[in-house]
Amino acid sequence: MTPELTAFFELLRCGLWQSPADGSLLRAPIDWNKVVAMAHHQTVVGVVAEAVAALPSELQPSQDIMGRLHRDLSFNVRNHARLNEVLAEVYTILQREGINGVLLKGQGLVSNYPNPFMRQCGDIDIYIPKDCQSRLDSVVLQLTGATRFHQSEKHFSFEYEGVNIELHYETEHVYTPFNDKRLQNWIVQQLEHGDFRTMEVCGVKVLLPPVEYDAIYILLHLWDHFISTGIGLRHVSDWALYMHRFASQLDEEKLRQNLEAFGFAPVWNLFASLAVRCLNMSWTDFPHAQEVPLSYTNKLLNIILMEGNFGRRKPRPKGYIIGKVNMYWRVTKMISDIVPFYPREVILYYFFFLKLGVKHFFLDWRHMR
Repeated sequence: MTPELTAFFELLRCGLWQSPADGSLLRAPIDWNKVVAMAHHQTVVGVVAEAVAALPSELQPSQDIMGRLHRDLSFNVRNHARLNEVLAEVYTILQREGINGVLLKGQGLVSNYPNPFMRQCGDIDIYIPKDCQSRLDSVVLQLTGATRFHQSEKHFSFEYEGVNIELHYETEHVYTPFNDKRLQNWIVQQLEHGDFRTMEVCGVKVLLPPVEYDAIYILLHLWDHFISTGIGLRHVSDWALYMHRFASQLDEEKLRQNLEAFGFAPVWNLFASLAVRCLNMSWTDFPHAQEVPLSYTNKLLNIILMEGNFGRRKPRPKGYIIGKVNMYWRVTKMISDIVPFYPREVILYYFFFLKLGVKHFFLDWRHMR
């Protein structure tokens, strides 16, 4: 590892666990601009900023770097406050329409961090129960004031008060049909009849998914983005901190049965191995996880470090055709790199990706005529 990468991982671990840094790992000449760039690339700048602020003065970077990190953390604080305000407003509107949505990931995960403002937040995702989905059109119209929204296979997406909102009628899939049928039945059971948790946001009580749902869903969501667009270490940290907090509350036998039923154990093993080796996690945080070869986690980590959060390494080119071609080659390259991790599911995803791409091309072509 370079001195910068060594420093980055030491600071990431110290921030996540609020532990003192090993000064010997931070004494080599370090290009702190590169460390800060890595933190942004992986969307963990809040975690790293807190860890740097806790360093002894002789190990801290220049005042210029310290000032930048302080501004980054201040931005996180303001962004969290804004998202919480919007979440409370949207949830209140949904409740007035008789819809008790379930908050997915995002602001529901911040309490697992030592300091909630560490986590870099983004949009707001809410699952809408099936018996309420017929009212989604009118709710979206009320929220947007017009029909300015995008509808995908999983959700309505639109902007409200400057924040991106996704109202989901589906959450995640696996790509082996029989396994996915089991998964979809389980998702409906969990998100419509499960043992919900709650949190209060700006005086509004918001529903959170059951503990057993999020243990698998957070990883499913992470995996879906990993094979399609790329992830940052924030995604891995979200799941790792969640499991550290809630593993003891899981029914381990039900967890084992679900991982087998969904064919998802290979991904569980892969990311558990990464968290143990890179984030100082314990195997007890990941029930039933089996260690994978070191070469797998090294390759996985290299891909994450290269791609970054949602494939930030290189933006998609402008222009419809060149953008589509770029996406095709990026996903093809990713598939060729990760197929050894989970062969059947990865290959099936690739066929799904190609089919979806062709479908969207013809739909877009019809709209452009």
